[in-house]
Amino acid sequence: MNSMNTNLALDFKTTTAILNANPEGVAIIGAWNTMETLAREDPEGCVRLSPGLPMDNTALAAFFHCTVSVVEKTIEVFEKLKRITVKDGLIKVLGYGEDRNGSVSGAALNVNNMARKTITAKAPLTEESLAKKREQNRLRKAKSRARQKQEQEQVTVTEGNVTPVTSVTTCDQRDNMRD
Repeated sequence: MNSMNTNLALDFKTTTAILNANPEGVAIIGAWNTMETLAREDPEGCVRLSPGLPMDNTALAAFFHCTVSVVEKTIEVFEKLKRITVKDGLIKVLGYGEDRNGSVSGAALNVNNMARKTITAKAPLTEESLAKKREQNRLRKAKSRARQKQEQEQVTVTEGNVTPVTSVTTCDQRDNMRD
């Protein structure tokens, strides 16, 4: 565990190890998921309800509806996994908030733990671009109508060449066999 794990999601191996190593493994995973959610919403990536309001283990336990020992074990386990740091009573989840490059990750992170490009608002369409768009839609619709009309004509021609098949009863078959 010399290198820092930059993958935000827990893998199956890690989750299974936590569940098997601790009798309260399910509660630890649940507390971790809640800590991660709180950190994701915080601009600095800290586990707290609002910026400037740090939460101690007792407050976290009350918020998570679990015991203080579960919160302490969660912090201990995820510090060993290098997923969180605790400094001056403030728990910071790595990968959220400001990362090593100084960019704020209020945006979603990609697989490489880098902030994704934010979606920019589209510029309003000009009258010329709107006219071009209307013309393209008109041509597309006309082409669709022509194709639909052609398909209907092919169906009618095919139906005209079909000879109706009459059902043959068993009596007719017997009579035909005797002849």
